Amino acid sequence: RRYAVFCRYAMRLTMSSPAGRVGNFLMRFILILALAVCVTLPVYAQEEWTWESYSQLLREHTRETEREGIPFVGVDYEAWANDPRYVGQMRTLHTSKAPDKAFPKEYLSYWLNMYNFLTIDLIIKQQEKESIQNLGSFFSTPWEKHKWKFRNTKLTLKTIEDKIASI
Repeated sequence: RRYAVFCRYAMRLTMSSPAGRVGNFLMRFILILALAVCVTLPVYAQEEWTWESYSQLLREHTRETEREGIPFVGVDYEAWANDPRYVGQMRTLHTSKAPDKAFPKEYLSYWLNMYNFLTIDLIIKQQEKESIQNLGSFFSTPWEKHKWKFRNTKLTLKTIEDKIASI
């Protein structure tokens, strides 16, 4: 019940706020995080695949906070970066197989978790403290510029957003 209220609030906040008020990144992150919380279904998994390490990282290295009167979930990036489960989860992600689109709930859950994990990975690797938007360039946004290789495919945060939007 508490999550449903949070999800409705987050959706209303991200859909009704002008982009300049909250900031494009903060809006996207709140929306993606809210959707990930709302999707409380079992995650599609290969036999050895699990999001358990990621769940533990979230429990231990995130907290509710507020900036300019807007509540959000903050990440302790330094603690996350020094946690050995972070490296292990990243290694596992490189060999993971996404669920088929024929299973839309599992597909959505997988890509929401992947998007959030890679966003945190990007911030840690680039050591950006102010805004993820600073990681872009004149020609491309940070969502298009930075790439990860998974199972012989290069992914960007933008390609993951497109996968989520295609459901």
